[in-house]
Amino acid sequence: MKVKDWRKFDWPMVLAFLALCAIGTLEIYHSTQLQGESPFLTRQLARLAFGAVLFILALIINYRVFFSNIVLVYLAGIGALFYVLFSGIEIHGSRSWVHVAGMTFQPSEFVKIIVILALAKFMADIPDRYIKAIPLMLSGFIVFVPTLLIIWQHDLGTALTFPPVYFTMLMLSGIRRQVIVISAVILILLLGGSWFVLKDYQKDRILVIFNPEQDAHGKGYQTIQSVIAIGAGEFTGRGLGQGSQGAMGFLPERHTDFIFSIIGEEIGFLGAAGVLLLYLFIFYRGLLIAYETRDKAAMYATVGIVALYAVHLFINVGMTLGLLPVIGIPLPPLSYGGSSLVTAFIAMALMNNFQIHRYMV
Repeated sequence: MKVKDWRKFDWPMVLAFLALCAIGTLEIYHSTQLQGESPFLTRQLARLAFGAVLFILALIINYRVFFSNIVLVYLAGIGALFYVLFSGIEIHGSRSWVHVAGMTFQPSEFVKIIVILALAKFMADIPDRYIKAIPLMLSGFIVFVPTLLIIWQHDLGTALTFPPVYFTMLMLSGIRRQVIVISAVILILLLGGSWFVLKDYQKDRILVIFNPEQDAHGKGYQTIQSVIAIGAGEFTGRGLGQGSQGAMGFLPERHTDFIFSIIGEEIGFLGAAGVLLLYLFIFYRGLLIAYETRDKAAMYATVGIVALYAVHLFINVGMTLGLLPVIGIPLPPLSYGGSSLVTAFIAMALMNNFQIHRYMV
């Protein structure tokens, strides 16, 4: 990348992203420290550094290289998901992780970005104004295969992020009204029918939304403690490291899936609102990139990335407020984690890559 290209770099968006990283790291430390030390801080800092390296690599390589090799990358991603099914590590009931070079990572997080790029390339190559039956089925196949493999890994939360992203990109590509209606009906029927194939623990997670007190010491415990944490923060919060749910350890997974609850407790409504505004600002800048680029594939990919993290934000915050079931969705880059955090860095780099080359076709 040439020096002059840095003038086209979206510094405001990246600074907002880094602000979220800093807030998340600070809250991870304060919510997990034991006798003044946090066992998670060093690992989180190492992952941030690794993410920054991948950010630079994904930025300096012209994004067209990714699109021109997307078939091979997609097949490699599918192969990784198959490998996880047979040789993966089970954590919290999901066989979604693998050990590589002494590190544990979750291939499905990287596959999210791969699927978005594959869909973007496929949709950009469709010459028709409205997507027809065969391209529609093929695009659905691109999403269906990894989604099914992830469901087989018992990672329903990750699998649920794919359909909203797919339908968002599908709407952008051009689809007739009757197809939308038919697709909506099919989706409703599938969602209704899926109740009968869910396992008992999955049904319990959904039912507990409406009455978490019915299992206050079991499946409803996290929801209750999360709501208590957010409510206790009031307007300005209790102060860093002063929250009972975080610093005293009452809220499980407080540094991962429930990091937003800790933010609400320790820095209050103002802090939580500020975090939401940072996310919305990143989404806004991403949509501006999609609007300005002359490359259809880059446009689709940018919208897909924005949709992906909007889904993460919606589900995660809904979980912490007790409005949605607890399904194990992190909130990158706030949450503690390796794969989701590093993937967020790559996604940010890709959007900036599209921004730098937005006037080139």
